[in-house]
Amino acid sequence: QADFVACHNETYAEANKFDVLRFVKPGGTFFLNTKIASLSPEKRLKALEEKLSPNILKTLALRKIKFYVTDAGSLARAYGLKGKINMICMAAFFRLAGVIPFDEAMSLLKESISKTYSYRGEDVVRKNHELLDAACSQERLIAIDVPSRWKRARVTEQRRAYLNRHIALIDDD
Repeated sequence: QADFVACHNETYAEANKFDVLRFVKPGGTFFLNTKIASLSPEKRLKALEEKLSPNILKTLALRKIKFYVTDAGSLARAYGLKGKINMICMAAFFRLAGVIPFDEAMSLLKESISKTYSYRGEDVVRKNHELLDAACSQERLIAIDVPSRWKRARVTEQRRAYLNRHIALIDDD
């Protein structure tokens, strides 16, 4: 059983093609990279309920999993690094998983950025460092209070039609 599981592709959590919470232990942590994180707090919970698989919602509630979201794509775009979500997700991992002290992890990541991208110029290094700092702010790495009603989440007929269509589109069997 895992203390921490991350899903960087929100469609995996929407269609339930993959059981992304299968190995998260009770009380563990689940991190989801999703555009929903950019919504206002009042719209965010409703959007999660509409988009995520009811099985995932139910598992989050029943296992009392700590749930965090971020919109790494829009954050990367804001720093002129469209599509470059890797460092954002790594920073979230180190913030949430606690495998090493967070300040130490950030220092190591920034050192790695400097080594890897110094040939591209100081501006690229600076943007990546700023992006890393922004990635773990409370405005960007958002804790979701999992409502108890998610314990009773069920697939509606409309949702079932969507899931069947979506799974058929991504089915690689």
